[in-house]
Amino acid sequence: MEVTMVNFINGGPPSQNMNMFISSATWNSKLQSRFRLAPLNSTHFSSNTSKKPNKLTTSKSPHRDAVLKDLHYSSDLTASLSRSGKILRVADLNILIRSFGRSKRWSDLSQVFEWMRKHGKINTASYSSYMKFMTETKDVSKALNAYETISDEAMRNNISICNSLLSCLVKNNMFDKATTLFDQMKQNGLQPDVITYSTAFHTRPKVVSARSAQGKSLVQLYELLSGCLKVERGFTKALELLNELEDKGILMDSVIYGTLIAVCASNNKCEEAEMYFLRMTAEGHTPNLYHYSSLLNAYSINGSCQKADKLVQDMKSSGLVPNKVVLTTLLKVYVNGGLLDKSRSLLSELEALGYAEDEMPYCQLMDGLSKSGKMTEAEVVFNQMKDRQVRSDGYSHSIMISAFCRTGRLEKAKKLARDYEAMYSKYDLVILNVLLCAYCRAGDMENVMHIMRKMDTLAINPDHKTFQILIKYFIKEKLYLLAYRTLQDMHTKGHQLEEAPSPLLSTIVLLEHHFSDSLISADFYYCPKMSMSIWLTSLDKLDLQEVLYSLFLQLGRVGAHSEAYFVYNVMRTSGQEIRDPLHEKMLHILVSGCLFEEACGVIKDNGRLMSLLAIEKFLEAFMQSSNINLIKEVLEAVHISGHKITQNIFHQAISHYIAQPKMEQELLQLQQWISEHGYLMESSTKNLILKSANLYGPQGHQIVAKA
Repeated sequence: MEVTMVNFINGGPPSQNMNMFISSATWNSKLQSRFRLAPLNSTHFSSNTSKKPNKLTTSKSPHRDAVLKDLHYSSDLTASLSRSGKILRVADLNILIRSFGRSKRWSDLSQVFEWMRKHGKINTASYSSYMKFMTETKDVSKALNAYETISDEAMRNNISICNSLLSCLVKNNMFDKATTLFDQMKQNGLQPDVITYSTAFHTRPKVVSARSAQGKSLVQLYELLSGCLKVERGFTKALELLNELEDKGILMDSVIYGTLIAVCASNNKCEEAEMYFLRMTAEGHTPNLYHYSSLLNAYSINGSCQKADKLVQDMKSSGLVPNKVVLTTLLKVYVNGGLLDKSRSLLSELEALGYAEDEMPYCQLMDGLSKSGKMTEAEVVFNQMKDRQVRSDGYSHSIMISAFCRTGRLEKAKKLARDYEAMYSKYDLVILNVLLCAYCRAGDMENVMHIMRKMDTLAINPDHKTFQILIKYFIKEKLYLLAYRTLQDMHTKGHQLEEAPSPLLSTIVLLEHHFSDSLISADFYYCPKMSMSIWLTSLDKLDLQEVLYSLFLQLGRVGAHSEAYFVYNVMRTSGQEIRDPLHEKMLHILVSGCLFEEACGVIKDNGRLMSLLAIEKFLEAFMQSSNINLIKEVLEAVHISGHKITQNIFHQAISHYIAQPKMEQELLQLQQWISEHGYLMESSTKNLILKSANLYGPQGHQIVAKA
């Protein structure tokens, strides 16, 4: 369960899944004391600025004060700025920007800012304030544009402007862009402070008093560290930032340790989380509820129940009382550790304490029960949650829909999916994939199309899981070309195959190999009926690599040879192990489609894994095709594969050259190749060359001599 520094500082995360991570009063007071912060109900940006009174006075010039008020209440801001803007100083205009920002008059704010830029009445405070308010509007593009159009190098490297822009990016979940820009800023001469480092992690508390350079740099570090919770390779990035801190001589404190432990947990680094927790206590820092809950979250990765129980006991011994966060995370540990009875008891305790008002603890228990095969008990918990009218965003529905799909109770899954759509208007990629899976498994084409249209309408891009669901569904419905086009789309968008192939694929491949006799018949690229029945009944249990194997064979069966070759290459380049029979099957499919150039490439790469019979069938089909331009390349590929070329093949190759005019050079090269690779020509082949001597041109004597 992820915890971000912004959630921790601001009193709780924004999402339903995270609302249990609320800082304790003790921790809040320590944080305020450590950084001399304003109360945590106020944030650095809009939530505190909106509570400030809108002062429209310069305290020095009544005339400028009147102009400011005129601009603030003007119905035609453009005309008012043209008329009176030149009277005001930059500091006066900054007051107007902040006033519009606190009043959430975003259009007016942007209009004033653009006027200031156009007329050169702008300073670092103008840019910083503007970017902070763009954070609240989530209009990151305007903040970036404002920064990128700064021509003065010193102003571009101003620490306040850089910090504001980085914070805007991180707060709007653009951590990768923030870290890239942070590196560029440093290359261009930025000297980061603590606020910069904390920004690159995520959000920073507001430093009210002037503090040392170390104090400022720490705040930036906290923001950057917190951002590491949300991205891939977050742990690696966090270590890079910590190394940079050490180079600057900045020591870690309890806040950094707390965030770092949470980063470890969110990146499945249980041992590292434990190590940092112990290191923190060894350095004399006292753990609080945030530290304990983060380490518990790390223990939930492997379900380390004994360690979790001991940690909670240590926490109680230190005088801390487990709160909602701790107990809910402990429930997660028990579920992942398989202690379902203990999980039920803890859920009852959460209910008694009033900590089970939302669906998260119920979802954890339902998920654990369903994955343990206890679907009836999972349904009981689900109904119990509904009877208690627990707050829900539909996550519990997605848990049960997935569980019904896994256990083959497809009608129940479909009904619950429809219930979700009737009850909730909130959709994200996760729930859409769950609904799509339910409808696909139930064979409900109408609702499958409905969910796909909804994804388009909501501009939600499909992920790897979406493509996998659709490909399985289209194959199951025997819509093989549609499955192929879906795979093409998936490949184009850069999604990769799953990393861990299921052992079921090995069984299927071996079974196919057992029926290899059928591959030598006239319709050798057809799938044996027995193994196909296994595919159809097991399709929903296969991973994508296995599904593609099925698609590959079916495309070959229906004569879509080029499409089958595309699927083959996707599988081959996936980095996963490819079973030997796959290459031979690909060769058969290509031969049946007369795609000899592609077949030659398959032999060149994997001919050693193929049977002699398969190679002979290929050579026979190739020679019948009279594709004279590929003869030498084909012979070279077969020879490299370790298979011997028969005299009959040489005889046919030479016959093709003799039958075509102006092929003397190619015939001479073939003779040389045969000799250089240790082959001898039979007398019948030599006689054929000699009988055709009158057909040769200037090189005829060389051809005859070599014969």
